[in-house]
Amino acid sequence: GLGGSGKDMHISASELQRVTAQDGLRLGGSLSGSIMVNGVASTDSDSINSVVTIVALSDDAQVVFSGSPSTFYAMAAQADDGTILKADVTGTSHLIYLDGDTDDSALDDTQNMVGFTDGRCLTAKTILTLESTTENIARAGTLSLIAGAGVVILDHIASKGAAKALHINADYESHGDGTITIVENKIVHTNNGQLLITSWDLDLLGQTHSGTSKTFFHASKTDQTIGVGASAKDMHVADAEINRMTTTAGMTIGSSNNGEITVNTVTAGNTNKVGTISLLATKHNKLVTFASGHSSFAKGIIVQAMGGVVLSESLTSSNGPTDIIAGTGSLTVVGSMTLSSTNEMLTIAADDLDIQATSLVTSGTQATNLFCFTGDRTVGVGAETKDLTLSGDELQLISATGLVLGGDTCGTVTVNGLTAAQSNSVTDIVTISANRDD
Repeated sequence: GLGGSGKDMHISASELQRVTAQDGLRLGGSLSGSIMVNGVASTDSDSINSVVTIVALSDDAQVVFSGSPSTFYAMAAQADDGTILKADVTGTSHLIYLDGDTDDSALDDTQNMVGFTDGRCLTAKTILTLESTTENIARAGTLSLIAGAGVVILDHIASKGAAKALHINADYESHGDGTITIVENKIVHTNNGQLLITSWDLDLLGQTHSGTSKTFFHASKTDQTIGVGASAKDMHVADAEINRMTTTAGMTIGSSNNGEITVNTVTAGNTNKVGTISLLATKHNKLVTFASGHSSFAKGIIVQAMGGVVLSESLTSSNGPTDIIAGTGSLTVVGSMTLSSTNEMLTIAADDLDIQATSLVTSGTQATNLFCFTGDRTVGVGAETKDLTLSGDELQLISATGLVLGGDTCGTVTVNGLTAAQSNSVTDIVTISANRDD
């Protein structure tokens, strides 16, 4: 036992304080039975300025962290038949490495897992690595895996408790060096629990399954850029990586913290398993730009950008909502490009529009809704220039079965000199409303 757990051999917390080692400490070995660790405080392990390696390699032996939380400079735990965390563990200055199946064999073993009871938090100053070759990395409930320079998942994560959140932060110090790595052919399965990943970058050769709960990807660093599809940025969510994710509740990329998002050549086939994708760049003046290659989303898309949304390439969405929220900026559709919701309702909220010649905005057999983002902005339609202006030439580029313009957010709407030819692409009623008080 180490710390507060008395066993055949007992190294108490006060005894550990009297151990000084610059090159680390190894506890246990090939002859060791199970090792229990309980309540090792940072003051107990401060004199060991490297990795504390806890090794239980005899047949059926385990390493178990229980009782009170334990803190080390750095720590590696290796066991023949399971490394189990029933208490939180922190590495204050370097790595954490857990291996629940050191001999990589299930022969005569019953568990072989890296296991976590409900509500656990495992923190490493640098890299956090989990490995359990012949069994799963198993969590009973909510789990937080937190690292300063990367989280590496070498085997399947299985979730016994249903609908329990899994939070992985691979770059908690925001240095811009923490990548979440899931190796090839391994699956992080949350059993319908929310999956939240915060990192500098992704290396997802394996899969994520969050079932009926959402999957979230957040940038770790303020103003960090995000590339979705073929555009590599600080964080790169590749089209092939999206194909290895599964959720019926939808996936959100970005938040109010990151910088601009660039979307390039995302394919419908690779977005078919993740529900509606939301792209968020809601920090002041940040853009979402569709660039270089046509992007298609199989289950709808929601785009929210405080500084505007720019379609330098075409965007197609189908089988779900198409909401473009351009914030205090403009929705810009560059000439010859198309914004299509494929016969689903299209909703646009922006403080201005720039629908350029030869472009097309279409909701097909469904209506298009055009609202102001900022309250009380005046709207001009046709030859009238106001805060938000939809010129006659721009209206001619909107193809929809019905158009709702104005709504509860906009101020006064003024229509001037609009011709039948300019509104002819809207095949049902054009509804112009100014419902805001006064």
